[in-house]
Amino acid sequence: MILIYGYYPFPVTVRGGWMRRIAAVEALFKDRPRAYVFPVALHERTDADPLDYRLREQFSVHFDNLPDGVRFYRPDLRFTAHQRKLAALVEQADVIYAHTSHSAQHLLPFYRTGKVITDVHGIAPEEERMQGSPGRARFYESFEETMVRESAALVTVTEAMADHFRRKYPGLTTPCVHLPILDEISPPAKLERPSRARHRVIYAGGIQRWQNPDLMAEAVARTGDWCEFTFCTPQVAEFDALFTRVGVRDRVRLSCEEPGDLCRLYEDQDFGFVLRDDDPVNRVSCPTKLVEYLALGVIPIVKLAEIGDFATLGYRYVTIDDFLAGRLPDHATLDEMRRHNRGVYERVRAAHARGCEQLRSLTTQVKAKRTDHVPALFLTSFDRCNLPRDAVRLDARWSDGQEATIPVEEALPTDCRVVALPEKPATLVHLRLSPGLGPFVTSPITLRVVDEHGTEHVPALRGNHVVDRFGNWVFPEQNAWVEAASCNVPRAREVRLSYEFLLEANEAWIAIQGAPRERAVADARQRAWRANLKNLARSMAGKLGAWTRRQARVDPARS
Repeated sequence: MILIYGYYPFPVTVRGGWMRRIAAVEALFKDRPRAYVFPVALHERTDADPLDYRLREQFSVHFDNLPDGVRFYRPDLRFTAHQRKLAALVEQADVIYAHTSHSAQHLLPFYRTGKVITDVHGIAPEEERMQGSPGRARFYESFEETMVRESAALVTVTEAMADHFRRKYPGLTTPCVHLPILDEISPPAKLERPSRARHRVIYAGGIQRWQNPDLMAEAVARTGDWCEFTFCTPQVAEFDALFTRVGVRDRVRLSCEEPGDLCRLYEDQDFGFVLRDDDPVNRVSCPTKLVEYLALGVIPIVKLAEIGDFATLGYRYVTIDDFLAGRLPDHATLDEMRRHNRGVYERVRAAHARGCEQLRSLTTQVKAKRTDHVPALFLTSFDRCNLPRDAVRLDARWSDGQEATIPVEEALPTDCRVVALPEKPATLVHLRLSPGLGPFVTSPITLRVVDEHGTEHVPALRGNHVVDRFGNWVFPEQNAWVEAASCNVPRAREVRLSYEFLLEANEAWIAIQGAPRERAVADARQRAWRANLKNLARSMAGKLGAWTRRQARVDPARS
């Protein structure tokens, strides 16, 4: 039996890159018994009593349209019984296939078995840093080396990704399987495009900042006189707002296409945006859209040419600087570039075929090295979910209409954080605090705005929180916010934030659902409750180090 850590790829869920990768691997194992395991997400918990820790039949979710030989388990890893079920599945499995390095936070104790193959998908610590979350980067990096060195094999989307791990961890002996991201594509026999007065440019994807949406909007503004633009995205409203703000909405066709329709649309496009910045994440990636561009005759417009293995394979492209300046190859050269890029695509497809065969063979050869997990359940739900908080920020607006976003240096303030504001002669009229991703529980939040004379102003606050029985603030939604809609502080110089994180993620969910309705409690009980939480947090801080030391005692060769 193969144990696969990931969500089962039902047809309705196979849209984003993560699920499309899982679907591709599922096709390789369809002739073998397999069990999928993916923890229940917070918004999926519908039990009448969320504090019920019993292991019930609903733990194993047998969907009507699951094929023969497939089981799909949705554990709630807050509960010990569910964690032990995961350990039992690991014992039963011949091989464990872990989708993404993020899964190692749950599977890390089981890497010692030698049965875990990790499909890393991407480089998690570097991705978190790129997205402005250094604390989460440190969390993933704390166990990345164990994951990389102890995996039976690493499955990478590019050779560049395998080289990244070899450089980062010298002496690495873990075998790497190169399996590019490749969807089923039926490339047209004819790649040439007709000569036309206005070039057709396409973009397919989201509005995430690493896609450089602002640069694409600038390109639309500067080249709209001689280009036609089509943006296919699930985030139509967000792109609509962006193009409206830039003043180019009438130059762009916005739509959300099914994958099959998107490929047909590519066949009539001349160029396609794939604007990635020069950072480690993009240098090891294998963007699905770029593979599709090469297969279907779309010339990539790039900011960074060295994306994944494509530059090594010799693909042809146009830089964004040349595109903005109108320095484009002539019509015959563009058609020759398309034919050349089709050859690059064929080499990617050949590498994918080799990787599939190598992976099929590997999963029949994996042998368990040992059966202990030392300890099998070393990560509590507190450890897994109490990640360092990042992306805490203040958004400010002044009476003259100017706005600013100011990052808060430390994500876990325990007393008071002082955030300097840009010096402006206008009156500060609005403040919005984004404390991070919920759910979580904090002590009551206060914002004090200090003006040029040192006088503190304490504006009234509102937010998407509720007050629990202990007087603390519970943020049950993912995107938490608190705002002072009316500050009216002339020449504001700084903001002083006071609050403390008490519970996060799964543990916060228990508090949210389990607390009685009444809010009033005795002061002494509240102080004792908070003291217990602080003691718990302090005891958990050294959990990973304690586990590492115990491993060294049990297996000195690993120390």
